[in-house]
Amino acid sequence: MRGGACQTLLLYSGRWLLLACTLSACTTETGTRIALTHANLSGIRICGVLVEQRDDFTVRLDSDRMTGVGAVVGSIVGAGIETSVRGVRDDHLTRDCQPVMGGFAVGKLLQDKLREDLEATKQFAAVLIVDSNERATLQKMNCDALLEITITQWGLVRCASTRADDRLQVAINVDQRLTRLADNQLIWRRNALHANGDCYSAEQYKSKDGLLVDELTRAIEDVASYAANEIRYELKAPEGGSR
Repeated sequence: MRGGACQTLLLYSGRWLLLACTLSACTTETGTRIALTHANLSGIRICGVLVEQRDDFTVRLDSDRMTGVGAVVGSIVGAGIETSVRGVRDDHLTRDCQPVMGGFAVGKLLQDKLREDLEATKQFAAVLIVDSNERATLQKMNCDALLEITITQWGLVRCASTRADDRLQVAINVDQRLTRLADNQLIWRRNALHANGDCYSAEQYKSKDGLLVDELTRAIEDVASYAANEIRYELKAPEGGSR
């Protein structure tokens, strides 16, 4: 988390949790949590990394305003209610932002950064990028575990606590799973929503050279670092021992 306090508000709406972050970037767990243990991680030498993307880049401004939950920072409307509330202006803003993104590949950036950060932890003898979770393929690569991260939603969301303020920030929602392949056991899981915390108008994102790509890149790098640090530092100590 970058400097400043992070204040978080979680509200449930349909199948989606709405996050409020102010003053700084923050990553907040929003769902299932399975903590790692030393016993579960022991014996894993080679870890595969698979990143999948479920949705395209979107802008949520009027959508958030129309949900009726108030002006909550960093909200992205869940698919279950999206059709009825998504604003026409959001469609236009999404299309207007796409050209300035160029060929931004969110999935590739995340998988490359994950490999880099996981290698830096020295937790595994090797970290390999894979393009499938098929067990036969993973066995051929001698993988002992698979880290799967699904980008469920990503884009720009409302940033302010007042309805009159239309500033936006980058937010990314990810589902993270680490599976031990020997027994197909899920040994670590996090659902996390990351919000950058820096707020700009839609016009600034569209016109300021490199701003949107820079903010998206920073968010992806933070997501990768957060996941790697969770695996490295959040292990439960064995009984009678210490971390």
